[in-house]
Amino acid sequence: MDLAAPRSTQSSPLKPMFLAGNKMVAQHDAEEEIAHVRQDDLQLKKSIRILRVLQRLLATGLSLAALIPLTMTLIKFLQTKDIYKEVQMPDGTKVNRTAWAGDTIAWPTYMYFSIAATSFIMNLGTLIGYFWSTKAANYVAHVGSAFDYAVKAMNLIVWIVAAAIYKYEKEVLTNNLHRDLWGWSCSTAADQLQKAFVDEVPFGKYCTVQSGSWFAGLAHIGSIVLGVIITLMAGRRKTMQGRVKRETQEYEGQFGGPGSYGGAPQHGH
Repeated sequence: MDLAAPRSTQSSPLKPMFLAGNKMVAQHDAEEEIAHVRQDDLQLKKSIRILRVLQRLLATGLSLAALIPLTMTLIKFLQTKDIYKEVQMPDGTKVNRTAWAGDTIAWPTYMYFSIAATSFIMNLGTLIGYFWSTKAANYVAHVGSAFDYAVKAMNLIVWIVAAAIYKYEKEVLTNNLHRDLWGWSCSTAADQLQKAFVDEVPFGKYCTVQSGSWFAGLAHIGSIVLGVIITLMAGRRKTMQGRVKRETQEYEGQFGGPGSYGGAPQHGH
């Protein structure tokens, strides 16, 4: 005869409390995870905004630093290219000539000027937008994306190629003479003409300012690299926003609505 006590078929009165406690713990953990990810997203958003403004300030200043010397050089060239004077050459002969090389090659300077001017205008426009409003900045950035945002890699390539060509043309000699504006300004041949054209073109000054323009261009390339890094950070933030959205949807599906974490994340720029 089985004398064992009959097994109860009723569940423990503590079981619902135990399950409810587990659900509360899981809910709390989920809320903490969402809140933590959202906090990381907000910090990254703030860092990106600060870096964007700093990068724009830097890029605007450097593109202007490259643009001003080029503008000065082109204005001086256009003002003096048709001024002829009788000049005594080192061999004693006298020739009637201008201060610049015969058959001057000016296109490298115009090319570099165009790149610097376009870059300055787009950077300044976006920078003004940042100080005007975030919405305006996003609009200006969108308008300028063909040069600066959507094709940052192309922007980088354009500046590298332009700086390289500008420098290369400075080193090219034709019959042992420089024919571009930068190379000519820094050449011995220009020094020999300086006395005759002392009131028209201070070659030493224009040699220095054009060299400064080239170095400013190199620094601007560095600012573009910084912009690429910021773009990668923005891509990381987009991934983080997707994670917050996914975890929020999972939370609301499991627990039935927003909790102390504050509901669905805000997907701002």
